[in-house]
Amino acid sequence: SNMIDRDSIPRGNLFFSTKPAEDSLYFFAPKAVYNTDRIHLVADSVKYIVTADATVFPKNKRVEVDVPNRMYKFSNAKVRANNTTAYHVLHDAEIKINGRKSYGGSAYYDYVDERDSIQTIYFPKVYSDNNMNTYAEGTLTEPDSFRLSPNFAYIGGVSLSAPEKFLFFKGGAKPIYNCPGTIGQWVRFESQINPKRVLIPIGPDPRNMNLHRLISGTAIAEDSLKLYGGLLRSRKFWEDSSLVTATGFMEFNNKNRRFTIAPLYKLDNPDSSGNSVSLQKDYCWAFGEGNVRLPLKLGHVTSQVYGSVIHKLDKNEATIDAIIRLNFHFNQKALEAMAAQLSGAITLDKVDLSRKLYRKMLYDWLTPKELPEALNQLSLFGSFTQMPKSLESTITLSDVKLRWDPQNKSFVSVGKIGVGTIGNIQVNRFVNGFIEYYKGRFNDRLILYIHIGDNEYYSFYYANGVMFVSATNPEFYNPIASQKSSERRVKPSKGMMGYRYMIGSKRELNRAQLRYKELAFGIKSDIPVDSDDDKPNKEGKEDD
Repeated sequence: SNMIDRDSIPRGNLFFSTKPAEDSLYFFAPKAVYNTDRIHLVADSVKYIVTADATVFPKNKRVEVDVPNRMYKFSNAKVRANNTTAYHVLHDAEIKINGRKSYGGSAYYDYVDERDSIQTIYFPKVYSDNNMNTYAEGTLTEPDSFRLSPNFAYIGGVSLSAPEKFLFFKGGAKPIYNCPGTIGQWVRFESQINPKRVLIPIGPDPRNMNLHRLISGTAIAEDSLKLYGGLLRSRKFWEDSSLVTATGFMEFNNKNRRFTIAPLYKLDNPDSSGNSVSLQKDYCWAFGEGNVRLPLKLGHVTSQVYGSVIHKLDKNEATIDAIIRLNFHFNQKALEAMAAQLSGAITLDKVDLSRKLYRKMLYDWLTPKELPEALNQLSLFGSFTQMPKSLESTITLSDVKLRWDPQNKSFVSVGKIGVGTIGNIQVNRFVNGFIEYYKGRFNDRLILYIHIGDNEYYSFYYANGVMFVSATNPEFYNPIASQKSSERRVKPSKGMMGYRYMIGSKRELNRAQLRYKELAFGIKSDIPVDSDDDKPNKEGKEDD
């Protein structure tokens, strides 16, 4: 008989329908009154009725049946669905049982969140489908003030499927925070939600309810070149992109009070590799970790950055603890001479390759084949006995602290810079100097200046497709000076300007050195750092 209460099978008489359309609908009742004149049955003490995959519990345990109405509608009933898993209980239900395989109506449902707080959802539509599975559908609006958890508001559709443990939500979730210049917006999503651990799926291009693009973390406005940030907030300009982008799920951590967007494995283990973006809601600090995309266009000079971004929204100050890999066409002999001088300077402090951020970078940048051996070498020797091919670049800076300079519209290093590798040669030394990325309205620029000692330096100044270099080391200088112009060029390609490197003039060197004095010693110069270099490119000519 498919009784659902195995320990206490209902006592009483068995009543069942002989009407074919009702599929032998039945119930047990110890007491019943049948009016033959009206053809009306009233049964009392009915514990429950099984229909479709559910069990209906009449509030007053009374069932009424007559010819025109068949089984009367139940008010304030309880429904348990389904009879196998019993995941869901509906209450205060208005239920019409159509037969053994079908029922419908409306009901209320208690959503119990992570703190065991109860919010009631109204389902105006409850029904069983052709497979006898129970479904319920409803809508939550802003006046309902519904929250998936204390830190996530929700508007939109909500549905119940009896075979599934969790409700399905299709609408918008909003992280609840209020920080200077930004508040959380509704982000569209559709997913089942576990109320004990709310995870909002976040794709690569999150949109609000009006399909406007949202941004998380730290960004630079393309129109004003000003820094701004937040979590799932409006973009100031359509093309704006955050320094660190993350996909996966958004979760609120009650211990550190952060909203975090990251892959599930990184939410479970924050020390693992991969990209994450988060916001500490009490102090209004935005964080980003992983591959950092500086919004710069440097042509044939590529800059790959892995790091940790901290953005204090109240002060609009941003810093990046970074590992930088620079790649550009350059003279190999000059690089070897530079590497030999720096690696041989034993008085320089060593770069610590065991720090957590560097190891995370290895998981991200190395191939699965390279990674185990590289980690083993670092554990045993503190450096690589054999340089992983994936880490080879023109110049790698293994430990750099960058800050956003709002006056110069640049990311500039603070303190010493850790030179990791030059070409395939390990250096792993801290040097005085700086690296600076300039964000211009027309063209972006890069300066790398290394100060070894009195009248000893290396200067790389890139602007408008030209890398100007200067150095006091003749073994670095001479191979470039004697090289043909054609060997120092990369021809323009579709959508990208050409590139060349050359010995720079005093103009570029003076700018780099004056900027170094300003950064290192606070000595300001009258020569502006931002200059004519930020103009549309007009590549000059050079004789062989």
